Amino acid sequence: MYAIVRSGGRQHKVAVGDIVEVDKISTAKVGDTVELST
Repeated sequence: MYAIVRSGGRQHKVAVGDIVEVDKISTAKVGDTVELST
């Protein structure tokens, strides 16, 4: 199973456990783990 996540104007196809590099999340620092949920 996968999801399409939009971040920074781009879309990423992700699955559980994937590591994804995104342009910027204003509340996160480099190297932080960000959990996405519905």
